Formats: sequence, structure tokens, C-alpha cells
Amino acid sequence: MTTLRSSGDGPSLTNFSRRRTKTDFFVAGGTLSPSVPSYVTRPADDELFELALKGNFCFVLTTRQMGKSSLMIRTARRLRSEGIHTAIIDLTEMGANAVAETWYLDLLTELADQLDLSVDPEAWWQERAALGYVRRFTNFLRDVVLTEIKEQVVIFIDEIDTTLRLPFSDDFFTAIRATHNARAKDPAFARLSFILIGVASPSDLIKDHSRTPFNIGQGIKLKDFTLTNTTVLQDRLETIYPGQGEAIFSRVYHWTSGHPYLTQKLCQAIAQAEDKSWTAEQIDGLIETLFLSEEARKETNLQFVQDSLREHPLKRHLLSLYRLVYEGESVDEDERSPVHNQLKLTGLVRSEEGRLQVRCEIYRRVFNLDWIKANLPVDVDASDFFVVGGTVRSDSPSYVKRPADDELLDLALAGRFCYVLTPRQMGKSSLMIRAARHLQQQSVRTAIVDLTKIGLVTVDQWYLNLLTDLKESFGLSVDLGPWWLQHMALGPVKGFTKFLRDVVLTEIEEEVVIFIDEIDTTLRLPFSDDFFAAIRAMYNARAEDPAFKRLTFVLFGVATPSDLIKDRARAPFNIGQAIDLDDFSRDHTRALQQGLKDIYPEQGEAIFNRIYYWTNGHPYLTQKLCLSAAELSGNGPVNEASVDELVEQLFLSEAARKESNLQFIQDSIQTSPQRRQLLTLYRQVHTGQKVTENERSVVQNQLKLFGLVRVENGLLKLRNEIYRHVFNLDWIEAHTPVDWTRRLAIISTILTILLIGVVSFAFFWRSQEDRAQTFIDDFRNTTDPDIRITSLAGLFDLPGFEEQARQLFYNELTPEERPALFTSANPPGVGPQLVTVVQNLYTRLENDERDNTLLQAMLQPLEKMDDPRSVNLRAGIEQCWRDAICTPAASISRPLPPMILP
Repeated sequence: MTTLRSSGDGPSLTNFSRRRTKTDFFVAGGTLSPSVPSYVTRPADDELFELALKGNFCFVLTTRQMGKSSLMIRTARRLRSEGIHTAIIDLTEMGANAVAETWYLDLLTELADQLDLSVDPEAWWQERAALGYVRRFTNFLRDVVLTEIKEQVVIFIDEIDTTLRLPFSDDFFTAIRATHNARAKDPAFARLSFILIGVASPSDLIKDHSRTPFNIGQGIKLKDFTLTNTTVLQDRLETIYPGQGEAIFSRVYHWTSGHPYLTQKLCQAIAQAEDKSWTAEQIDGLIETLFLSEEARKETNLQFVQDSLREHPLKRHLLSLYRLVYEGESVDEDERSPVHNQLKLTGLVRSEEGRLQVRCEIYRRVFNLDWIKANLPVDVDASDFFVVGGTVRSDSPSYVKRPADDELLDLALAGRFCYVLTPRQMGKSSLMIRAARHLQQQSVRTAIVDLTKIGLVTVDQWYLNLLTDLKESFGLSVDLGPWWLQHMALGPVKGFTKFLRDVVLTEIEEEVVIFIDEIDTTLRLPFSDDFFAAIRAMYNARAEDPAFKRLTFVLFGVATPSDLIKDRARAPFNIGQAIDLDDFSRDHTRALQQGLKDIYPEQGEAIFNRIYYWTNGHPYLTQKLCLSAAELSGNGPVNEASVDELVEQLFLSEAARKESNLQFIQDSIQTSPQRRQLLTLYRQVHTGQKVTENERSVVQNQLKLFGLVRVENGLLKLRNEIYRHVFNLDWIEAHTPVDWTRRLAIISTILTILLIGVVSFAFFWRSQEDRAQTFIDDFRNTTDPDIRITSLAGLFDLPGFEEQARQLFYNELTPEERPALFTSANPPGVGPQLVTVVQNLYTRLENDERDNTLLQAMLQPLEKMDDPRSVNLRAGIEQCWRDAICTPAASISRPLPPMILP
């Protein structure tokens, strides 16, 4: 073995034992006094001191054995040398007393002792018993502390995590926040600042989400030692082992990566050993003894990591995230993620250049893959891991990161307008929320506006609701009601842009990103063109008004850019950059595969491969199949054949035709005015014909938005195997509209040749006429809206009598009675008939005031219906307006045959 030596010549080995001395220089664990020679000064020392000197509220929240208390004591000593009064409150000394009165009295007593106050805390406390304990606490700070002491006061609160389980901890931290906010009204509070120390995250301090979070103060990042700031340790090793100090410490650092406790402990063990020299192998052997052996598992630091995870409610999420980090996955730090924060607080990982990494080599060896597998909960809650429908949290172990994640974040950070327009159930909202959280970590102010929550209201109400959402998201101080009334004369669109310029960009100095979700819900509104034109105008205004360069919009929805401004007389929506949100690639789904391997160690990968064969990475279908496969655990062997059975049960069986994803596609096609063109194009794709993508094709764009096809190498391809089997050639044939004109022509030709066919057809047609006359009589003989709607639906369902139904509606009803027919209808009773009537009438409406009123009346009962046909009919109405295919209502004012309507 080779003895570790530093570069250059050193003293001979015979002198080592004489020069080495037993030493208490290194201190492992406990609080280091400011005078301890092995104290390692880090950037946090000066940062905390300078902020406290300025009277700023601060907090040092990090894992255990990082040197927090040593930093606190050293900072307090430096502050006192500057004439600042300090108090250090160690909350562990107050115990777990759940009685608020006693706890606060103990706190005040400790403050009085440390600040040398003349007041008797107990007498003062009892004299004001009528006040609540929080009010008495803040009054004590103002009326006693800041009255007796005219200089600056800094109160250090150590071990704050010991209070988090107390029932009144939220009140305590709310009171501290209140003293900070009181500075604006009471100058005395400007002389008081708090510094919080503990193992927690800011979101832990006020757990009640109905309260304002603990959003004051500045976080101080207390990081591990670096090679640069540990020369004091290396020099001491050099004194003990001349010529070897640098090499010894380099090997120590290889194992500890600067972890304060581990570094001090290892240096201490080396310094106190009887060895005359140290080799790399000897240090590795010492590591084995101290940390890696079976006996070492009870070492205090390692035990803390184990204990912090053992009963944690997020244990599975924490270990799943740690495994990704351990295996070298690129995991971006998310400071707002409870899972990320808790994993950092265990000490297992740290952030390096914005990404999570295993803390040190000792941890990598101790807390390895075998340890992860041994500690993962056996009783897997599959529904907690796999997420079917809804928004997937960015810190969820089953969140699948795609190229769109980084692309959206980079574009938004650069201030680029962009949009994610794609089919439903692709993960748009999950992507949006993740991007917003990452932007907030970069000090970008964000707001998320869900347009489905605004609904169908007047234009003024719509914009006022939009501005209300922005005010609440940004926490603006403006009184919106009076502001809106004051600017109403400008009109809603101008008022919207003025609000963003004069309020949002004036109160907020940082970059601002506004996410607009579910934009497709606005496309049926008569003023939607104005809204998107306003967004485009603010983008163009950047050239003249630099303030608008700080404002960025990101749009999400099921639409195409050409849908956003439908009026061809206006400039199109030609700004911003499209972001493609693709299906999951095989490389991006390791987390999902690992989730199945946790449940099925032997078959997990094969099971997932079969799932991917069927879904081709479709986000919703993949998550749903993974969840269903996971839920089979405990019901016998699960393998690839089990996946095929699940596919049959969930998607291919007759009962599965009502599955929400499949029903959406079917209803989208069924209610589209372009159904024949869509199915003709889809047939070409399904049969393998070469169809080149044309981004200007309305039919292609609709087929992509419905989710049936995807683009691959410039060609349209079937989306996945599930869709290939569900929406097959038989389905295409069954749902392609019948061309009655062509069919009747063929029948007439045949009947000319075959007399018996003519007679049969005449008899059939007469029976149809009789049925039609019954419907017409029923319509005329009642004023009941449900009976009239049922009669109209019956006529529309009779082939060849659609025009008679339309004329019955327009000729028999006055303009006032037509909308009343729909607003008075009972959707639960005549829902299917109502959909049939609306579906056959709305495509003939004009874009004028009278027909817009009628259209709104049609939409009113549809909004109360939840079945897929009504949902997709609303989408069809929207499509009608977008494509400007409406036919003037006047064209149906032809006389009816007297035989039918005598």
C-alpha cells in the first residue's frame, strides 16, 4: 500500500509520532463555540450577519448536523459587538408543552432574562389575561422589549421544528409574520427582527392553507463545506501528519463531499488514531468501520436519515424520487415541491446547479438500491402513484417529463409568447402547473387563469371575472370594483389592457407570465376575437412600451391558431411559438415502468412493454392501464396476457364503448359538421395510405385535435393500437353519414325496372308520411315545450323530412317563441331529443342578433347536461362559427307539401 503524501518533500517518517499530538481540535456533533479553531467559515456566515445587521427577517432551514446552531451563536456574537441586542431561544428547552398559556409565558420569561428586561414577565402576562396569548406576545414585544430597548433587537429562534406538532404553531409563526408587516404602521417594529433556525421548509411553518403562508424573510442557504473553505481542517491534518495533510483531506472529502458532521467526525478519528501515516486504503477501511459496516447502521447521523423516513407520510414518494436521483436521472430542483423539500431535509440529497444529487459517497454506499428496495412500502397504493385524468403534480413519482417541459420553461423565461394547443388528456394542465412553479423559483410572477370557471356571461362580466382572477393570483392592492367602474367608458378590451399596463406592470417589478388555460371554451363567445386580438396587440406594443416586455402570455387548449381570430378581415393570430406536447416516448417512461417493477419485480418490465405496445405512450391510456395492472396485485400471476385482457375489458368490449376517452372521440366525430370528410380522411390513414400532413387543412387539424391521429415524419399515422381496434373499418362504415340523394337515385333506378319494388317503396314512403303527419299534429296541438321538442326530433329522425321539421319550427313559432322553446325545456326529460333538434337547426343560423339570441337559448339547456353528446354538440356549434359554414336561415323558408301539412 502507498502512503498518502502531499506534493513536495516532507519530514521523515521517524519524526511523525513526535510531531503528532492528541487533539480536541476537530468537533463532531454539538454546537461549536465561536472560538473553536476548527470552525469552518462559509458564505452563509457573512450573508446572515449582513442581513441581520440591516434588520432583515431571515431563516436558516436545512437538514440536521449542518452547523446551524454554531452559525447562529457566531452571528449573535458578531451582532452584539456592533451594539445590537440579541436573544437566542432554544425551543427544545421549552418542551412539548401543549398548553399555549404556559408555552408563551416560558417564551416571554426567556426573552426577559436574555434581554435583561426590568419587567416581571409572569405579572405582566397575568395582568393582561383578557387578551389572547398571541396578542399578548406581540404586545410584549412592542410595549416591553421595544420600549425598554431603544437599539436594534434580533431574536434567534432555534429548533423551530420542535413546535410544528403543537396545536398553536400556526398562530406563533403568524404572529412573527405580523410583527414584520407591522413595520409599515409602527416604526418601532423596524428595530425588531427574527431569525428562524431549524429542520423545516417555509411551507411547514403555517400549515393551514386558509391562512396567508409564511412568505416573509430571506432564506439563507447553509451549504456543505467546499475544498476552498476547509483549509483550516486540512492545515490541522498537515500539522499532525506533515507532508500528508492535503492528500488525507482529499480522500476524506471524496467520501464526505464536505458534509460538515461527517467531515469533522472522519478528521477527528484520523487525528486521534495511533497510526503514524495514512494510506487511501486505510481511510477507506476507517470509513467501513465508522459508516458502512452492519454495526455502523446505528451511527447517529445515519440513524437520523432512517428515522426521518420511517414513518413519513410521503415515504413512497420520497424514496421513489431518491431512486431517480440515485440512478442518475436529471431531476430539476423544485423548491415549492413538498417531496423535494422533505427529501433535502432528510439530508440524502442536495442541490447542485439546480439539480438534485446524492449528498455524498458515504450515503451512496449506505443508502443504495438495496436499501431503497428494502424500505419501499410493500403495500403499494397504486392509485397514489399512477394518476388517471386530472392534473399530475410535478413532484409526483409518476410525472413523465417530456421535451415540452424544458421548451416551455425556456421560452417563458425568455419572455416569448407561446401556446400549447393539442388534444384532450395530453397533460397540458400538468405541464402548465409545473412550468409555473419553476418560474416562481426563478422570481417570475405567475398567474393561472382557467377560462372554464368564467363561463358564458356578458362581455363586461367576463372581463371583470378575468381581472379578478389576476388580482387574486398576483396579490394586487388595487380595489378592483371602483377601478373597473372608473374605466368602463374605455370598453372592456381597452380596460383589460390598461389594467395589465397600469396596475399589474406597475405594482409588480419582476417578469410576469400569465397562463390562459382552456382557451377553447371562449371560441363560441361573440367577443373572443377581441380577446385574442388584445393579447396580440400587447405583444406588438413591446416595440413602443418597454414595460410590455415584462409581460408574457402562454395559451393552452384544444384549438388551432387559426381558431383564435375567426374574422378574416382581421390580422390572424400570428404571434408566439407553438410547443408540441407529444405522447410519452419509451425513454421518458422509466418512472412508470419502475412503479410496476416495485409491484411485480420479475414481470414489471414485460408488463409495461405490453402496455406501451397498446398505448404508444398516450398519457391517459398509459396511466390508466398501469393503474389497472397495478391493482391486479394479489389476484394471481400478472403478465403480458393479463394486459391484453385488461385492454379488452377497459377499451375493446361493448361495455367499454362508453369509456370517457373513447366517448369523447366518438362524439367529437359524430357531432362535427365535417363528419364525412373526417371519416374519409381517417379511413385513408387507417388503411395505411400515405397521407402527408398539411397544417393548413381544417379537416386534418380537426382529426389531430380529436386525438385519432398523430404526425410521424411528416405523415399522418394512427395514434395507437387501442384506437386501431376500437375505431376500425366497421366503425368507420357505421358512422359515415348516408348520402341520401345518391341512395334515393339508385333506388329510383332500380324501382323503375322492378315494379314490385316501386309498390313496396311507395308503401314504405306512405307509412313514413303518416308518421311524419302524427309528429306535425302533435306539435300543433300543444304548447308544451317538451312535446314539441319530441315531435321535432321525431321528424328530424325520419329520413327525408328534415326540411319539414325546420319549416314547422320557423313557420309555426314566432321569433319570441323559438328561443323560449329551448329555455323552457326540461333537459333531464327530453335530453336526447333536445340534442337532435339543436343539432339539426344550429348549422342554418346566421351570425346576426336574432339568431345569436336563439343560439344562446339553445346552449342554455345544453350547459345543464353532462352526457358526452351534449358536450360535443357544444363543440360542434363552436366549430360551425369558426369555419363560417352557417347557412342563412332564410333559405329554409320554402312551402311545405300540402300532403304533409294540409
